[in-house]
Amino acid sequence: MHLFRDDHRPGPVFTSDWSESALARVVPAQDNRRLSGFLEFIRSIVVCRLHPPAFRTDVDGEYSVLSVDGANFGAWYRSVLQEHPHLAVAFNHALGDVIDGIALYGLLHLARGPATSVFVDEPDNYLTLAEIQPWAPRWRTCALTT
Repeated sequence: MHLFRDDHRPGPVFTSDWSESALARVVPAQDNRRLSGFLEFIRSIVVCRLHPPAFRTDVDGEYSVLSVDGANFGAWYRSVLQEHPHLAVAFNHALGDVIDGIALYGLLHLARGPATSVFVDEPDNYLTLAEIQPWAPRWRTCALTT
């Protein structure tokens, strides 16, 4: 991998194992603000295909990344609330409006930040459009398609 500085001068060159992204090793610095900003944006994207039967009821720690199927939702929830306790108030208030769908609702409330994008693959596998539509308009950036 060959990195370039913000002023387009050549930067460091290094190799990486093909099983992981070399970009994960980039350390933010004064001369790579653009790349660091891009990496911050990529880290804020959440992609999932929630599969409630796979959800684990035990929480064996904290995970800062939600698994694609949502199986570690409890551990992810715990991590988010420890890192951003202010989100708990809004989330707990929002739970008063719903009975089912807590994981999807939690995902949309807790995976929020200044540049967070949430992509839910096939949300209608466990919810009908009629169940999604009443609360979807609450998020300006939320787009649900089936």
